[in-house]
Amino acid sequence: MAFPTTEQLEELKVIAKVKTDKDDEYVRIMANLLLDHAIEYCNNKFDEENLQGGVKIFIGQGIEYNLKTQRGLTSRSMGSVSYSYATDFPESIYSVLRPFKKVRFHALR
Repeated sequence: MAFPTTEQLEELKVIAKVKTDKDDEYVRIMANLLLDHAIEYCNNKFDEENLQGGVKIFIGQGIEYNLKTQRGLTSRSMGSVSYSYATDFPESIYSVLRPFKKVRFHALR
């Protein structure tokens, strides 16, 4: 089954405070990317059909953060045109994933 389903898409839009349908394609694409990021960050596999609430909140807040900051734009200057972009989410967005993190062990050589 493709993630997100129509029901999941609507849930994520509510969490991300997206009120119109014009950003549906963006939300759908970002949901897949953020789910992959959560899987890698947590070293944990999630069932796409029954996502835990914390993972849904992470995805929704990540989408909201990107939409509210104009796709990661953090500052702008007019003289000599300078733009700054955030390449990572704030710690407050990652904090909801903390309970799902699995420890990684590395063998000593």
